[in-house]
Amino acid sequence: EEADAAFLAGDLAGAEELYRTVLASEPQHVAALCNLGSVMQEQGLLDAAKDLYELAVQASPTHADAHFNLGVMLQETGSLSGAEESYRRAVDLVDDHSEALANLGSVLHAQSRIPEAIDVYREATKVFEKQTREPQQQSALEPTSAAALYYA
Repeated sequence: EEADAAFLAGDLAGAEELYRTVLASEPQHVAALCNLGSVMQEQGLLDAAKDLYELAVQASPTHADAHFNLGVMLQETGSLSGAEESYRRAVDLVDDHSEALANLGSVLHAQSRIPEAIDVYREATKVFEKQTREPQQQSALEPTSAAALYYA
């Protein structure tokens, strides 16, 4: 929790130190691996971030957010086929993973697979609409959902 608070406060060095402390005692702590990956990503250390996300996926192959984070990193670095695979795995694990659906649509669109992208954007839109109707999920739509709504 302290590491998360440091990260949210923009204290990347403090967050990194705290996540590394957790990982020193629990090397396969998936949340710490993913969050340290996010710290590395924020610092522009993309290879380090990718390695941490891959370790998170290896540590817990059924952790949807680990696959999602890896997908974001792969998409950001131009590995669209790898990103697609990661997003599909996240959605296979959690079928209403709205961000993974929206990002999958974006990857398919970037690959000029427009009919597939439209189908995925439509599914993402349905999930977003369902989530925004549920009180515990009331939040602003992610920027990626704007594309989902546009193409749906």
